[in-house]
Amino acid sequence: MASSKEFLEFVLDQLSRIEGISARAMMGEYVLYCRGKVVGGIYDDRLLLKPTPGALKLMAEEGRSIEAQQPYKGAKEMLAADVDDRELTCRVVEAIAAELPEPKRKKAKTEPPEKPEAARIRTVDEEIRLIPYYRNDEASLPWYQDPDVCRQVDNTDRVYDLGTLHRMYDFLSTHGECYYIEYRGELVGDVSLRDSAKIAIVVSKEYQNRHIGRKCAAEMLKLAREKGFGAVKANIYSFNEQSKRMFLSLGFSPAGGDWYEYKLTDGESEKTW
Repeated sequence: MASSKEFLEFVLDQLSRIEGISARAMMGEYVLYCRGKVVGGIYDDRLLLKPTPGALKLMAEEGRSIEAQQPYKGAKEMLAADVDDRELTCRVVEAIAAELPEPKRKKAKTEPPEKPEAARIRTVDEEIRLIPYYRNDEASLPWYQDPDVCRQVDNTDRVYDLGTLHRMYDFLSTHGECYYIEYRGELVGDVSLRDSAKIAIVVSKEYQNRHIGRKCAAEMLKLAREKGFGAVKANIYSFNEQSKRMFLSLGFSPAGGDWYEYKLTDGESEKTW
């Protein structure tokens, strides 16, 4: 569940004696700042702080038990703060801020993000091109802030933050081929073919049901042939009927559990979808 605005206001009130306390909304949760430094955040109506050595030492000196909690599944554990204890919580936050380095000043952007060479772009048809991945958070983050899309991808309603988004793309682009899907000049999703011969594809909700995903998946089959793969697989959750229909229409077959497989036989003529 997302954190409530009421709990945010309570936390800020409890910390109001500290100069430079502020918070910024981030996908249903809140990042907590002290004089421009990230000291923690509010997750599911819990105040979780960075477990710096100074904060842990202070807790031990006060004879308080240290409770570590994850802000979300898979994340590093943080220090759970007792917000009702205003005095101690303020001292812990100030100790954390004192240990953290000063925030770096952002340099003014003088150039747009570096885009890939045109030679690496794959043209699917007159409307669709596949653009090799490059950092473009402005375009890609909104796709993964849709709970329905995240459920299709990870079987979870928790949306991505920038850190999760970057880790995903860094993995996909270093363990295979990862592309943005450009439709009529606009980026609308991504598709990847990993070295393990796994296809993954995401199309933003407003551009689904236009056969964009099917054409891009077919292009990944062409790429798999170029790489000499013997088969390609896709992981599709049982509730995702739309994706199952798409991959079955391309010739994929159930391969056990949530897996589907397409076998690329030697000498197979290239199909037109």
